[in-house]
Amino acid sequence: MHSSSLPELLADFGIGRALVLAWLLLVAVAVVLVSRRRQAGKRRRHTARADRDDALRLLRARLEGGAISREEFDKLRRTVDP
Repeated sequence: MHSSSLPELLADFGIGRALVLAWLLLVAVAVVLVSRRRQAGKRRRHTARADRDDALRLLRARLEGGAISREEFDKLRRTVDP
């Protein structure tokens, strides 16, 4: 197997093609990173909102069932949903 230096490989392959391939690879990596970041952000917001909604639903159920007073409900609601 013949070992070539990078300039020789680029000359054989064509500097233009190498630059196009490098550009396409860079764009592909950027798209993947941006996509993952946006998805992760949506999951975090959805999870926090869902947790808050679940907690409020439980508090309302406890209030309706008589397990807590209106004052306790208001205090806990302010804690959950400032």
